[in-house]
Amino acid sequence: MPFISVFRREITFLPLTFVLTVTAVKDAYEDFRRYRMDKEVNNARACVYRDGEQVEVFWKDLKVGQVVHLEEDEMIPADILLLQCSDPSGNAYIETANLDGETNLKQRMIVKCPTLAGVNNPNELVGEVICDKPHISIYDYNGQFRATDDHLKVPIDGKNLMLRGCNLRNTDWALGVVVYTGPETKAMLNNTGPRFKRSKIERDMNGEIVWLAIILVVMCTSCAIAGGLWMDALPYKETMFIPFKDGDPEPLLYTFLAFWSNIILFNVMVPISLYVTLELIKLGQVYFMSNDPQMKDPRSGKNMQCRALNINEDLGQIEYIFSDKTGTLTENQMVFKKCSIGCTDYGYVDSEAKISEAADDNPTGIVLKDPNLVLKLSSCATDSDLYQFFLCLAICNTVVPRPGKDGSVRYDSESPDEAALVDAAKAYGFELVTRTQTSVTIRALGVIRTFKIMNVLEFTSTRKCMSIIIENPDQSITMYSKGADSRIYELLDQQNNASLMASTNVHLTQFSSGGLRTLCLAKKDLDLSWYHKWQKKWGQAGCALHDRQVRLDKLSTKVERGLTLLGATGIEDKLQAGVPEAIRTLREAGIHVWVLTGDKQETALEIAYSSKLIDEDMGQYVINGESMNEVRHLLRQTVETITRSDTRETMEKQQKKPKGMTRQVSLDTVEFDASPESFTRKTQHAMVIDGKSLSYALDETCQELFVTAACLCDVVLCARTAPLQKARVVTSVNQYKDIMSLAIGDGANDVSMIQCADVGVGVQGNEGMQAVMASDFAIGRFRFLPRLLLVHGHWNYHRIANTVLYFFFKV
Repeated sequence: MPFISVFRREITFLPLTFVLTVTAVKDAYEDFRRYRMDKEVNNARACVYRDGEQVEVFWKDLKVGQVVHLEEDEMIPADILLLQCSDPSGNAYIETANLDGETNLKQRMIVKCPTLAGVNNPNELVGEVICDKPHISIYDYNGQFRATDDHLKVPIDGKNLMLRGCNLRNTDWALGVVVYTGPETKAMLNNTGPRFKRSKIERDMNGEIVWLAIILVVMCTSCAIAGGLWMDALPYKETMFIPFKDGDPEPLLYTFLAFWSNIILFNVMVPISLYVTLELIKLGQVYFMSNDPQMKDPRSGKNMQCRALNINEDLGQIEYIFSDKTGTLTENQMVFKKCSIGCTDYGYVDSEAKISEAADDNPTGIVLKDPNLVLKLSSCATDSDLYQFFLCLAICNTVVPRPGKDGSVRYDSESPDEAALVDAAKAYGFELVTRTQTSVTIRALGVIRTFKIMNVLEFTSTRKCMSIIIENPDQSITMYSKGADSRIYELLDQQNNASLMASTNVHLTQFSSGGLRTLCLAKKDLDLSWYHKWQKKWGQAGCALHDRQVRLDKLSTKVERGLTLLGATGIEDKLQAGVPEAIRTLREAGIHVWVLTGDKQETALEIAYSSKLIDEDMGQYVINGESMNEVRHLLRQTVETITRSDTRETMEKQQKKPKGMTRQVSLDTVEFDASPESFTRKTQHAMVIDGKSLSYALDETCQELFVTAACLCDVVLCARTAPLQKARVVTSVNQYKDIMSLAIGDGANDVSMIQCADVGVGVQGNEGMQAVMASDFAIGRFRFLPRLLLVHGHWNYHRIANTVLYFFFKV
């Protein structure tokens, strides 16, 4: 009998050889495919200027500093700084579908350098680029361009950079200088390979397998030692029936060999084949989920996407859902319905027929016009509030009009809100005609007016507003601003706007109560001498290589003060079909639903009521505090109220038990159990908190109290939340509660929240594909979420769990 193996060598090595061979063949095939793709990309050709001539080189031979010539529809071979293009206004368009999945075109602008504008020969393009080191952020790029002739320093940013992998569109040609190549390009830095997460079952299973391995070693060691002791204790070495052969091992050697023999005998205790089996099962689950016809979006025809292959079963264990509102619960199709100008509320009481008619007249955006307002505009002066209000709508944005092949004009915008506001201005007679880096042309009530763009103070989540500074035809300087009402009201001249602020605030409340998204518009006439001093500082901050955005934000706050209020807008974003039913189903399954939105609190509440997230029978706890102490007091009060309410229900249930089972319960001695298994509540609770209070609640000294209070509620609604606040809410709940969380959103502002949750779901909406690219699963509509969790998630968990149990206990 052999000492180590109980089988012949050929039989022992056959299964292992088969597994290794299959794995090697699979890996070799994947490596070969990767080699072919790499070779195809590396040997693609690009046109560069060298020694005064235009020559073709391979992508792999491109070097930083070379000037590249691009034709329309050509793929960009490296990260290239745009210097010249065919468009006289200096705008080029790229399609970033290969990079972030978004199909809408992005505008890129040439470097604002007079020296470059006058160069006709590409070989004479001379200058120096100083920029950031290669980093992973696709949308961040800072640097400066220095013209060697006149030592002029020009700031450059992400709007001047064309990224590798994108395609040049709607532009005949473009010239640029290579700044990043190969593995240093942003596309390659973001190519981190397949998404990988470990599910909760897998993490637990790994721990159990480690214990099984330890038990296996202990058993084999014990058996080997016992065998060695038995061998050593034999009274004689030879017997009539089992004679020892020459060369039989001594007891110590026998113990060593017996250990490995026992390893082979008992190795079935460790289910090595379980991992392969689970991979095959999960692959099948992905196929069934991705091809479920009931989760196919009828609008786009897209199926559900599974982007993380290892957490299918976690879908069946979700306890908390953190959801965005705009584009996730709503359609993200904006309808301009109301506005407040000069203490007057304008709007049209619509019907579905009117909305449909307006959509037919203006397919790019829906605007319901107020005949009263149209009549007043026909005879208003250029300095009137009405005129300035709509001029602000048409000017204060980053929308670029792009003529179509059929003669129509299409507005390219960064968000549906901006497009809706520009469409509204056009409907009332203020049409955005052209926009370049330096000017904007408006057809205002039939009159063409061109304004010089001096500065654009772009929107940031910190400032919650954007501004544009223009030079009027009479050489005066005006700044137009738009943003959240809470932010704009902080920037207004309080004394000169007191009565207008009061009446507009009433209208804002009415708009929000009707579920409309609100924005405020304001303006300010700037003193020329003061502006020139500020502009000099702005130029210096724009050329900074470090902390550029921080310095620009500080300068923005200096000019964005003492504004004059022009009015407010109300835009409707309709609820998606099936959302109320989906939310009801999720809540009936015991899942807590939290909504985190940047909208005004009243707007968020109206949507919460219409989606059946909150109803009139719920106990509502509004957390609107002006200080840390006030927020802490309101949270403690919420905890005490909900605890007493739930404890009272527990006592009533105890009193209804048969006499033999009753026991005396005191309100002071009952310890409240917040778990759903403890009892079913008669009274549901909802917490509503605004962004300012949330910033206090998420402070380290108050964070645990906030999580405790919020988790006692069935529904939580967070209004006016910034993107980072959304992420901190998810992180805080995961930190203090042992729960499985899911975050769902559709926009770039939801990415951080999606990445912080245990499971991230992206909605393929109108705000691009950034949320989808960052998610684990992608669906077309929110109404598909219950089926994803309660059908596929349930079966995934059930099948995976049973498989694991079978493998563990089959031996």
